[in-house]
Amino acid sequence: MDIEVKKKDGSWMWLEVKVTFLRDNEGKPIGLLGVSRDTTDRKRMDESLRKSEERYRLLFESSVDGKAIVDAETNEILLANETALKLFGFNSKAELEGLNIFDYIHPADKDRIAAVARNDAMFKDGSASLGEVRTITRAGDEKWILVSGMLSEYEDRPAGLTSFVDITKRKQAEEALSQSEEKYRDLVDRERDVIFSVDALGFINT
Repeated sequence: MDIEVKKKDGSWMWLEVKVTFLRDNEGKPIGLLGVSRDTTDRKRMDESLRKSEERYRLLFESSVDGKAIVDAETNEILLANETALKLFGFNSKAELEGLNIFDYIHPADKDRIAAVARNDAMFKDGSASLGEVRTITRAGDEKWILVSGMLSEYEDRPAGLTSFVDITKRKQAEEALSQSEEKYRDLVDRERDVIFSVDALGFINT
């Protein structure tokens, strides 16, 4: 067991204590044998690690971007934050975690993303962009996300830490603008009369 004891100088230290009963030839207890080991440094390292993990988890959970940790071999979602849940249309982590991330990537993008994920050279400098990806939500809706990721470990398993931003509205606006420009261009191409515009000084713009 671990106990905290006070030293002569008033400081505190941790000891790992093991106690064994001493018995005589008839098996009757005649005393105790105690062995202790100073574990103060180990305790401090454990506490520092715990605080570091708490800070990381807080940043992970509170991020406005979607965050997910994905098993590098099975593509299983090991951990996800609230933003990721909402994006994919789930109500709880228990529903999303454990699923295969590729089940929620649009069929047209699966091969490309799989090839990128297998390219370890892309991640040699840390985080790498996986580009724009179409996803399919739990309800079957199509959304666009901008994905980046980095190789890491989670619970002694090789994993990818992925980050994604919902860019669906931006893509829809781009598509609407493209369609509007196409309609205008088609109108101009069909028009037999000359179409031109004039600036505030009366000059014709070409």
